[in-house]
Amino acid sequence: MRGPRVPTFAEYLPVVAAAAGPGARRTYGSYWARMATIWGDRRLDAIMASDIEALQHATVAGALVRRASCGGRHAGEHVIAAARAVYNRAIADGMIEPGASPAHKVAKPRRLPSPRRALTPDDEQRTDRS
Repeated sequence: MRGPRVPTFAEYLPVVAAAAGPGARRTYGSYWARMATIWGDRRLDAIMASDIEALQHATVAGALVRRASCGGRHAGEHVIAAARAVYNRAIADGMIEPGASPAHKVAKPRRLPSPRRALTPDDEQRTDRS
C-alpha cells in the first residue's frame, strides 16, 4: 500500500501556514515565501539537507546589518526553524516518514552569549551624571 502523494512546497506551504500560530507565521512567513520561490515546484521529499544549508548561507549573507547585528546569525537560525516547521507538519500529516526530514539533519547555529549584564557601580555612577 502506498502512502499519500507527496506535495510540492508550493502546494503544502498554505497548509503549514494555516496550521501555524500567528507568532510562527510572523517569524517564519518571509522564510516560507523564499522557500516557495526557490523550491515551489519541488516535492517535499526532493529537498536535501544541502539545499537547506545553501538557503541558510544565502540568508545569512543577505541579512541586514544593524547596530545590534549578530552577522545574520538569527536569520540563519530562523531558516532552519522555518524548514523544520514545514517538515514537522508533513510528518504529522503522514506526508513523509519521521526520519526523512532534511531540515532535522541540519544543525542550527549556536546562540552567541548574551551581551547583557548587570550594571557595575561605575556604570551606575555614569548614568547618574547624565
